[in-house]
Amino acid sequence: MMQWTAYDAWNYGGQTWQNTTDLRRADTCWYDKHEIISNNPASVDYGKPINPKYLANQEDSNLVFFAMWCMKTWNKTDNEAATPLGGDADYYVFRLAETYLNRAEAYYWKNDMVNAAADVNVVRLRAQALPITPAEVTLDFIFDERTRELWIEEKRHNELVRASFIEAKLNKDGYTLANFSTTNWARDRFTGAITG
Repeated sequence: MMQWTAYDAWNYGGQTWQNTTDLRRADTCWYDKHEIISNNPASVDYGKPINPKYLANQEDSNLVFFAMWCMKTWNKTDNEAATPLGGDADYYVFRLAETYLNRAEAYYWKNDMVNAAADVNVVRLRAQALPITPAEVTLDFIFDERTRELWIEEKRHNELVRASFIEAKLNKDGYTLANFSTTNWARDRFTGAITG
């Protein structure tokens, strides 16, 4: 999941996380692996990139650490040499971009892909991302956009279950309430059964 969020989610229109025009994946918003440095002044590696082979626990998930959104290591001073203080910034409760993406999803359920694309594009164009066409609107794309825009800010599981329930209630794409506990859209996203 982190591989997808940090890197693959940004693949669109021939762009990748490395060359996207999307400001939400700009270098100033993310720390990539080589930018994660030792912040222990007593260490001989102070100020150097973390080398996973020196981690005390070789089974640690940090062996395969990924880029991370800067908010996770936010530093509340302007002093770049200061020790990071952690994510002690305000946490969003509701955002205008989320409103647009909620309405885009509502248009999707109404099969109005023109307005759904227009709302998704309000969010994408503000971030200087490439716009999408109505033909590209899918529930997956809307939720991919939610990841790009609201990552770490939204209750992702709740949103996926909510959309899965709507899919099942509408008997859409082969999902039903009768088998909701074993087969649903969110589960298929997690397991890779959805490829589009």
